Amino acid sequence: MPPLDPIAPRPTSRRALRIGLLAGLVVVVVGGLAFAASSFVFLWNGEQASLPAGAPVEVVRYFFELQDEGDAEVLDADLEVALGAVRVGPTAEDEALFQAEVDLTSDRLRPRFEGETAGDRARVSLSLGGEEVSLRGVRATRGNAWRLYFSERVPLDLTLSLGAAEADLDFSGIPLAALALDCGMTKARLRFDAPNPVPLERLAISAGLSNFEARGLGNARFQRLDFNGDAGDFTLDFSGAAPDPGATANVNVGMAALTLVLPAGLPVVLDAPSSFATHVDVPSAFERRGKSRWATPGADGLALRIAVNAGPGNVRVRLAD
Repeated sequence: MPPLDPIAPRPTSRRALRIGLLAGLVVVVVGGLAFAASSFVFLWNGEQASLPAGAPVEVVRYFFELQDEGDAEVLDADLEVALGAVRVGPTAEDEALFQAEVDLTSDRLRPRFEGETAGDRARVSLSLGGEEVSLRGVRATRGNAWRLYFSERVPLDLTLSLGAAEADLDFSGIPLAALALDCGMTKARLRFDAPNPVPLERLAISAGLSNFEARGLGNARFQRLDFNGDAGDFTLDFSGAAPDPGATANVNVGMAALTLVLPAGLPVVLDAPSSFATHVDVPSAFERRGKSRWATPGADGLALRIAVNAGPGNVRVRLAD
């Protein structure tokens, strides 16, 4: 008897296989985002770490300052902030280049500060030292507070690293020339409520397991924006003044929900490849110029160019209200 021909898979079987794979992927994506969300809840919305009944919580306050000696033309700041709430704003005194108020709720931790002026450059560094803190101890440090103030007269070149923190970074009115922002397990908001007094040559943001939101990026006056996010919920709002001609934004995210908010009337060219695991939602007002390229009507070489590379998740592009 001649051998039988192999039986070809039925279309319904292939369809069921695809549906099963997609369902499994959705479970992984949703599970990852749920894990990220639960991590934030654990850190910021849960109860304080268990303390003996009636045990007092002592807050130790520190103050640091670097005065302007009149020669500084730029301030280089390297700040490593972990465990607590972080706030940014302008200095209260014209003579101060940098001020920091630090509240710590653990006597096992100490801030480390250095500041100097050499020629036309001023430098400050601030970090958290002391003993190691356990995961249980992280929750006990939620009362920590870092209030960071920068001069409105001297351009700022800032490297800011956040660990397990909740941050409101308001750079409105501060002449920000360069920013390298590294977010770990962070809930952070970056704001530019007024146009940056100087062009922002380099805006590099790295978000790990984070809930990150940037508002008023048009006011930042960035020339190049590089955003890298791992897992979480990310929002980049380009509202504000029109970016400088030729500005570019490169956005790379992993397993995430990404929202891009664009002002109506802003010329934009958007590259955002989609796949069976990545859904891209673009407003109908955009023109399709290729398989993965969209643009606002009439956008040319001077338009803001945004390139998105996303892993499993959802990319939503919407116009500002």
